[in-house]
Amino acid sequence: MLPSKPVGFSSVMDASNSPEELLDNSVYQFDGNVRARYFWYGIAALIGVTAILNLRWRLDLRLRKRSKPASNSSSSIFFQATNAATNLARRATYLQVTPPGRAFWFKVPPLGVVYLILAYILFILLLEFLNDHGFTGRTWWTMVGLCAGWLTVAQIPLVVLLVSKHSLIGLLTGVSYERLNVFHRWVARGMLLLATLHFAFLASRWGRVPGLLSSEWATNDAFRSGVTTYVILFWMSFSTVAPLRHFSWEFFVFQHIITYMGFIIAVSIHIPSDANDAHAYVYVAVALYLVERLVYFARFAFTNSGSSKVTLESLEGDVTKMYVTNRRIKTWAPGSHVMIGIPRFGLVQSHPATIMSIPSSHNGEVVLLLRAYKGFTRRIYEENHKRPREIPDDVSLQEGQSRSSMKQYAALINGPYGSSHAEFVSFKTVVLIAGATGVTFTMSVLLDLAHRAAVAAENGDTPYPVRKVTFVWLIRKSVWVEWISDELRIAVSDLEKAGITFELQIFVTKSDSEDTILSNSPKLGPQYLEKVDGARTTHSISGSCFDSGRPTWKDLLRNVLSDAEGESAVGVCGPLSLSVDIRKEVVSLSSEGTRLLYLHVESFS
Repeated sequence: MLPSKPVGFSSVMDASNSPEELLDNSVYQFDGNVRARYFWYGIAALIGVTAILNLRWRLDLRLRKRSKPASNSSSSIFFQATNAATNLARRATYLQVTPPGRAFWFKVPPLGVVYLILAYILFILLLEFLNDHGFTGRTWWTMVGLCAGWLTVAQIPLVVLLVSKHSLIGLLTGVSYERLNVFHRWVARGMLLLATLHFAFLASRWGRVPGLLSSEWATNDAFRSGVTTYVILFWMSFSTVAPLRHFSWEFFVFQHIITYMGFIIAVSIHIPSDANDAHAYVYVAVALYLVERLVYFARFAFTNSGSSKVTLESLEGDVTKMYVTNRRIKTWAPGSHVMIGIPRFGLVQSHPATIMSIPSSHNGEVVLLLRAYKGFTRRIYEENHKRPREIPDDVSLQEGQSRSSMKQYAALINGPYGSSHAEFVSFKTVVLIAGATGVTFTMSVLLDLAHRAAVAAENGDTPYPVRKVTFVWLIRKSVWVEWISDELRIAVSDLEKAGITFELQIFVTKSDSEDTILSNSPKLGPQYLEKVDGARTTHSISGSCFDSGRPTWKDLLRNVLSDAEGESAVGVCGPLSLSVDIRKEVVSLSSEGTRLLYLHVESFS
């Protein structure tokens, strides 16, 4: 029950004793504890609703894959209302207003994420200030100060859940861990806001008594540990801004883990010994972290117990193509990624990379593309680039030819970790758009879609809904097509077996000596270029073309989707400027009539 006699500051003696009285769990901690529980009620409700919607969406996609077209009638009022609501929600959440040129310093998430962040901030502020339970005047300052402290501590387990690679939240909601990481940073910033209110309100009250703050600093362990906790929390939040965390990612991760441990120790000292419920939040957070680390290292040990080997192939454009052999990794979803480390080029360094292959291609190998920038990726490219190519360029890797003559390196694999996109095979029209090495995502989706459709056709099963696929790729030089020449050959073959219309549009954005021919010709017809034994040749692909320059996305998407039936899907991966443009045009097209467009943006910026 609430205290019958709130602590006041009517005299210097009351004020001097107030810090000690604040440690009494029977005075103000009841109210803060209740608000901390309300916070978790709200978070549980949000996760529950999102999990139900995710389950409903996944079931709909699964039913759609094996349903005959007639069963998806759009004549019912319920169907039309559902489509309208879905369309409205997507139009309200897909747009992103980040200025691409300033994204390194200041990146605004998509509007859907922004809405959730704003709702979260409003929620914690309402919990902090709404309904003061009759506290007035001077005691109100003490009450809101302590409630802010409770709400800060209550969110520590949530911060851990949102950063875990094996998160229960991700499992329930279907959101991949790297997307949850955005909310991890914002919840930490919300904690910093509440910790600032906690410190400001209490310090403001105590500061009105001459000499009290200096006295508490000299004599009160809770005061000193609170300041230490606040400083650590401030640094943890400040160091997550994009320029700092991208400056040296390995150092950022190392110092972030160390400061997190320091924060846990400091906050444990700061919390009063009799505030058992507050300590429970810290214990739960530590337990969640330890369990996640245990799962992480157990999975890492199991994955690498089979002696991973990687073969490196240097390609034009400072790109290294990696073929990873690991007998433990047998299945993964399209769009999944791994963290790959090669001790030869860095003992403790690893790099994220999207898997371009699928389990049924490349003899089960995990195929990756890494663009050389600096550090780990640059060392890999330069070391391997010095070695002469020891197998002919015209050897198809899908045909099982040996690469035993190429040097292999020991590798350490962490993953794979799945993406959170829908199954593209469930849509009638699919548009896949990539820029440069973003093609690893779109190619994996294309390979999966083509393979599954071909298998269904060969087995005489009910065909998948997908009838048309458009593959768009932006590259600086035409020779970069060799990055995916083998994979394109595989995909096109499977799509032909399934009777699916395929269009390949490659835009070469840079005109130099070897691309002048492309620049002078708006189209080169049904072909793509490939280097064979040092010379150029062509391989016919029906419906493919090369264009110079950059496309007008509004016209391209409108042409592809104008006659599309049913729901269409657009998948994009590439620089931020590319995804921002596609988001804008998808929202624009969605606003025209009742056309349903699903959009998934895989970002590596």
